Amino acid sequence: MLAVRRTSPFRTKTRRSLRLIGAATALCYDSEMSDSEKRQIAGGCIGAVIGGFVGYVATAFVLCDILYQGSNLCGLPAAVISGPVGLLVGAVAGRLLARGRRE
Repeated sequence: MLAVRRTSPFRTKTRRSLRLIGAATALCYDSEMSDSEKRQIAGGCIGAVIGGFVGYVATAFVLCDILYQGSNLCGLPAAVISGPVGLLVGAVAGRLLARGRRE
């Protein structure tokens, strides 16, 4: 009889990456860091995701829908330049905004 594999190979990779994310989160939140530092790290991560997404989508929209309609390479500058730049700017902005006021 043939052995039937019950789990897909993609499921183990997903679980492995979730474990890595969980380990990084546990390392951050179980350490002796203050609440302000934890808030800054979380703000930087959220800002990076939002900034990268907005940078990519805005540039892809302008290039693909307005400037170069019908081009098959119009999204390349968005993926190579604007996405990473938006990610960095978003991370810095998110961390600065999460820092709040100093007392």
